Amino acid sequence: HINTGGCHMLNFGMEADDTNPVMKKKVQHSMDKIEKKITTIIKEGVAAKEFKSNFDAAFFASKAFAMIEGAIFAGRLHNNNKHLLIITEALKNEINSYLEK
Repeated sequence: HINTGGCHMLNFGMEADDTNPVMKKKVQHSMDKIEKKITTIIKEGVAAKEFKSNFDAAFFASKAFAMIEGAIFAGRLHNNNKHLLIITEALKNEINSYLEK
């Protein structure tokens, strides 16, 4: 099941988006770091010929982050991990579609 606290970035981000500019910046920075790390991993995989060259790393990183955060939110609302399992499967399928064979 979903972590009972949900995602701290989502929680803080939603609370701080229009009330606490300092916290909002910190959450933005954390989100940017995560997306940059995913982008770097994919780019390294492309360079190592593990992924196809048309794998858009930055696009995927942004989409994956948003999808996972949305699935965590939905899971908290429904008190289950159904959405997270669906999104995880979809992201795995997309990653697999870019694997060099």
